[in-house]
Amino acid sequence: DEQNQPAGFNIQVVRALSRELGVPIDIRLLPWAEARRAREGGVADLFSAGYVPARDTQFDFLTATTTIRSSILMRPGRASYPADATEVRGLRIAIQDGAPSAAGFDQLPPDQRPTIVATPSHRGSIALLVAGQVDAAAGSGATLRWHALNAGINAPVEIPVNSRPYMLVTRKGCGAAMATMTAAAERLRETGVIDQIADETLSVQRSPFGRREFALI
Repeated sequence: DEQNQPAGFNIQVVRALSRELGVPIDIRLLPWAEARRAREGGVADLFSAGYVPARDTQFDFLTATTTIRSSILMRPGRASYPADATEVRGLRIAIQDGAPSAAGFDQLPPDQRPTIVATPSHRGSIALLVAGQVDAAAGSGATLRWHALNAGINAPVEIPVNSRPYMLVTRKGCGAAMATMTAAAERLRETGVIDQIADETLSVQRSPFGRREFALI
């Protein structure tokens, strides 16, 4: 936030969980690449991720907190735009390394696929879009739009790809041990607490301060 303190949807959800359970929860903010290593290496106990079936073999998904949309984001002023995610042949698309968006494009016939340019973060994808090095960025629609607005793209064009549950996740095999956490999150959702957090934190606004790339684990 403006005081350089942890803020946002994930942070507020975890703080609400801490209050609901009456126990402290240690929140660690890490650069995306380091957070991903901690997540995939079994170091993190709790994190948030969009659900895709391919991840079932990697993690135990506990419960959904909200729904996220995947999108293709492009600059305004083009002569034409894809109608959907299947009309991407010949495009150069920047995607955060490890994001499930790349797997979706891999399912297209080889002659219909775009050229994927891997980046370290959504912010990096938008930087390439601003520099004209790619035609589009793909990933979390809300996150890409946030970065695009802050990078000076005032009217980005968004092509929806799909939507999927955004869930609390733990290490594979640890789901049963996190049953109390799961039940607390479900109470927060049923009582409207998580919806209120989403309303307060997920609206897209320009930021008056600098932003660094972090992930919650």
